[in-house]
Amino acid sequence: MNSQKLIANEISPVSTEDRGSTVLSLMSEFRVSHLPVVDNHTLLGLVSEDDIYNMNDENNKIETIINTLSAHQMTTENDVFEIIQQLDKNDITLLPLVSESKYIGSVTEASIVKALATIIAVKEGGSLIILEIKKEDYQMSEISQIIESNNAKILSSYISNTHNNEKISVSLKLNIDNLDAIKQTFERYNYVVSAHYQPTDSKTDSTLSDRYDGLMRYLNP
Repeated sequence: MNSQKLIANEISPVSTEDRGSTVLSLMSEFRVSHLPVVDNHTLLGLVSEDDIYNMNDENNKIETIINTLSAHQMTTENDVFEIIQQLDKNDITLLPLVSESKYIGSVTEASIVKALATIIAVKEGGSLIILEIKKEDYQMSEISQIIESNNAKILSSYISNTHNNEKISVSLKLNIDNLDAIKQTFERYNYVVSAHYQPTDSKTDSTLSDRYDGLMRYLNP
């Protein structure tokens, strides 16, 4: 999924001229504990509630604690699972996205859940496989046949454009935990498997397992 589709449009950044008390009010309004500090479209860092509580005076401007801001950020090239992993790893409620060094928006836990809950059948077990296909080669009937030939079923699917707009990304939530056989079959039919995520009890590397577990933690709190 294009990470820009995860952006929480209601989140507005703060500036170095904003006072700590104002930023705390915005955090309460947006239900987050962090906010991006932006100057002329440039991300300066991420301010937290703790940063402000540690100020000598909450009426001071954010510029007085500019050196304490964290540098957490990701680019629009990072996928949703990498974003989830960073939110989980750093215990933050919001992650700024940048493109060509310019701030474009922020992703929150809530915006991730909103974007993904409808496409990943969150209450069902299983795994996720993502295919990258040329638009003219897309045939859902063939994809379904490959999956069903491996004794699996599609629980949900989601189609989005890739960066070059010549291919599409097809995300499929399946009702099985181990994707080895299905992945091999797709590759035998010359499909590009751009990513696959499955539970940790399957034979998969630790990075993919961590991403999958992170996703499940956010979708099933």
